[in-house]
Amino acid sequence: MVVPDNVVTAVNEGDVSTVVAWLDGGGDVNDTASHSSPFFPGDTLLMGIPQADGVSTQHIELAKILLQRGGDVNCIPDDGEDEYSALHCCLDCLAPALAKAVILEIIGIYLAAGASVNHKNWGGETPLYMALKYKNWYTNDRRRPAFDSVKLLLRAGASLDDVCGSLTAEDVLDVRGRGFDELANDEHYIACKQLVADLRAAGSWKNYARVPPKELLRLRSLVARGRARSIKRLRAKTPRELELLFAPTFPNELCWRVLKYWNPRHEALRAPSASSHTGNNLRISFERMPSQAALENIAL
Repeated sequence: MVVPDNVVTAVNEGDVSTVVAWLDGGGDVNDTASHSSPFFPGDTLLMGIPQADGVSTQHIELAKILLQRGGDVNCIPDDGEDEYSALHCCLDCLAPALAKAVILEIIGIYLAAGASVNHKNWGGETPLYMALKYKNWYTNDRRRPAFDSVKLLLRAGASLDDVCGSLTAEDVLDVRGRGFDELANDEHYIACKQLVADLRAAGSWKNYARVPPKELLRLRSLVARGRARSIKRLRAKTPRELELLFAPTFPNELCWRVLKYWNPRHEALRAPSASSHTGNNLRISFERMPSQAALENIAL
């Protein structure tokens, strides 16, 4: 079965009520648009959302509804020659999209729904390779969203190896920066290379995320044994929060609780959101917890 053209148009326009009415009437959420459809021909609705003209927050809501109704984020149309997944479609549309934050949020939603981060299209390209494609890094306004998409994929478990044929993520990044000084000196490109290098060294996302808490626990152990001390000089005083966290009398259970909610690597890879969120008490409570600069104020 194919999705009626009026429903395909509704998806393109972010018309949630029309799509919901079709689903309520028995429409199959995993059907594809016809090959003569004016929008995303031959693709599923989840694949069509990031391809929409003028993608908006309405498309975020629509993506959630389709998934709640049983949409298969990993569905590859039987006659789809390019073998793109919904995730591939998101990354293919990231560079030209005006509302890049919306595409990034949709990527996060698809990943949370179990999108395969290592599925390869007809060209042997994984989603990570597509995130590293030159078009996503060509101009300055595209680089931060491109880096954000890389972070989302890596946090979800994307492999650094065989991202396109036998190429590694490092290979692709090296090629992108070679002979392009503006990109080679760009902060987001440099941060992306560092993230990939750190993740490679750690061996897994879990190990990568555990490095900062482990370093703090090691430092706390040194303080407890008298091998590290706080600085008392007025101009370089150890912050009170740090002194409390590392005090020998501070219960281990409370320290572990703090570290559960404070981790700069979790914060750095937090999924970008197109909508504003307020009232995040945990973030407010721990925003003054130790940074790298603060740690440098503790003498070992």
